[in-house]
Amino acid sequence: MNMQLHLIIHGRVQGVGFRWRAKEEAERLHVTGWAQNNADSSITIVAEGDERSLKEFETTMRRGPRFAQIESMEVERTQASNRFPDFRIR
Repeated sequence: MNMQLHLIIHGRVQGVGFRWRAKEEAERLHVTGWAQNNADSSITIVAEGDERSLKEFETTMRRGPRFAQIESMEVERTQASNRFPDFRIR
């Protein structure tokens, strides 16, 4: 059963390749959804896939790319919407 993972990541997360790292990891794990920068300098990621893939995806997002400094991460899990054909950067 597919689930949706909704992340809001705070810290130094813009301008360090975070969205591109999310896309790369999503494609590797066959996860769909999107990532976008927010006006408050955070990043929002919505990802859908099986529970195992989402757990691995979340673990990778908690580390972030090399130059990121994550201060906090809000996590919410819900039922998948199945609306996303792939993973996109917004």
